[in-house]
Amino acid sequence: MLPSSFSRLPHPVAESAHLWPGGANIIPAGGVGINQGKRGFKYLCVYRRLAQVTESEIIRNIQKHTALNTTDAAVLFSFFTLRKLRKNETLMAQGDTPALFVLIKSGCLMTYHTDANRQVHIIQFGTDMWWTGDLSGFTQGKPSQYTVKAMTKAEVYAIDLPRFDALMRALPALERYFRIIFQNALVSHQKRIVLSFAATAREKYRAFQKQFPRMELIVPQKYIASYLGITPEFLSTIRHRKAKS
Repeated sequence: MLPSSFSRLPHPVAESAHLWPGGANIIPAGGVGINQGKRGFKYLCVYRRLAQVTESEIIRNIQKHTALNTTDAAVLFSFFTLRKLRKNETLMAQGDTPALFVLIKSGCLMTYHTDANRQVHIIQFGTDMWWTGDLSGFTQGKPSQYTVKAMTKAEVYAIDLPRFDALMRALPALERYFRIIFQNALVSHQKRIVLSFAATAREKYRAFQKQFPRMELIVPQKYIASYLGITPEFLSTIRHRKAKS
């Protein structure tokens, strides 16, 4: 089964610097890793700005995977709606129609599902150059199963299914690009399934830190714990032991 949220293609700056996307442009004002005694380590950070990719960078990224000429590139963004989001603003709520397919231009988004008991289950975190949304709802024209929320001030390119289909007809070269996107998402999804039942909580946390080195500066601990499938209290214990070792 294809995952319902999407993965990221390499960001040229972040990959070369081995940083969380945009990490080089995050400026801590209050310090990082401040010892709070028995309460463990708490990150206190204020951000002046987050990385923002340009349309040219997005086009160059696409051109690594498929042929896209200058004329095609000029047409591409006309199919998307550019949305500017405030911190904690909801881009797409669970149950909304149409479900959207979203490319993050800047900031951080969180995708989650709320069950019948109002329990929140975190599906994905995404930063600049990530695709996110509800694949099932998007491709089948059904209401979204997920809520997508901005964890920081953010800008995104959003598209619905009719406009996406029109885009594929107008620029068929993009079929290869999106095949790679869905292919990478499936690989990532399968790896996460294996990690969920084969790894210890500490191993899951280490894998999270490796994938998102600075996400803990942005996202509250309870959401990270939900993403890892553990309680916030157990995550605090893991962090405390790691800080002491």
